[in-house]
This record gives sequence, C-alpha cells and structure tokens, in this order.
Amino acid sequence: MSTLKVNAITETDGSAFPFGKIIQVQSTTKTDATSTTSSSFVDVSGMSRTITPVNASSKIQVVASLNVSGAANSYLGFKVLIGSSDTSIGTHGSGSRTNCTFGAHCADPDTVIMCGCNFLHTPSYSVGDTLTYKLQFLSGFNNREICLNRTQNDQNALFTMCGISTLTLMEVSG
Repeated sequence: MSTLKVNAITETDGSAFPFGKIIQVQSTTKTDATSTTSSSFVDVSGMSRTITPVNASSKIQVVASLNVSGAANSYLGFKVLIGSSDTSIGTHGSGSRTNCTFGAHCADPDTVIMCGCNFLHTPSYSVGDTLTYKLQFLSGFNNREICLNRTQNDQNALFTMCGISTLTLMEVSG
C-alpha cells in the first residue's frame, strides 16, 4: 500500500492550500454583441474581470471562450492583458506579422466559430493586490469588420447564431 503526501501552503489564517488547488474562480459573461474594424488592438467592452489572490504564490488560470465572426476572409486577433501589460502573446511575429494571444480566420460572414485560449499565468503581485485581466481584439486584414457574439451579416434568420463569450480567472495555489 502506498501513501500519497500532499504538499500544502499554510496561510496566515491557518488554512492550507494543497499545490494546484483551485482557490477561487471569477468569471464574466458577455451576452451582447460588439464589433471592430480597428487594425490596432482595442478593448472588448464587458470582457474584463478582476481577481484578488489570497495566496502569495498562486498562479492564475485564464480561460477565454469566444463566439466570433467577421467579414469574408477576415482575420481576428485577440490579446489577454493584465492592466495594460500583455500576459501571454506569441513572439515569433516580426515585420507585418501580428503577435497575439490567439487568433482566428473567418471565411464566411454568416458563420460563427468558437475560439479561445487557456493558459496558466504567473503574475507579479502582493497578497491583497487586485489584478484586472481584459480582452482586446483587432481586425488583422484590410480593416474588415470582426464580430463577437453575432455573425457579421447579422441577418434576421434562424441560421444567424447569437452566442455568448466568457472570460474566466481561476486562482491556482502554488
């Protein structure tokens, strides 16, 4: 018979958090639609959330799940920021390439696709600090309209899907 030992961090209130335990979850859900034609990253209204870590060595699991669309042959770029700083973006992009957290291509303005990201962020903070994560987006090709939670055509038809998008933050004990 084997014994499993769980390492724990004891907090000032006497509680213990095993490594990797989800301590708290903060989430926001965007139910309305928005769009942009900006070729520079702009904030997505309603897609920011704060979390106040209770453990000095925690990490933040970031999960973004988005319903997106765009004009024919549009390219969508998304970034997740903490305050005004990038959290996790590609670094390969140089020249005309766009460094982002994640992206998508929309071939048809009547189609909605689900895209998103899921990553573990190690922010710099002190216990009690409030961390604000937010989502930004851009149109990566010829300022074509890109959309969140609706099709680009937005026709009044049964095939026009109008979904939701979420940004979820989970404090993971370290």
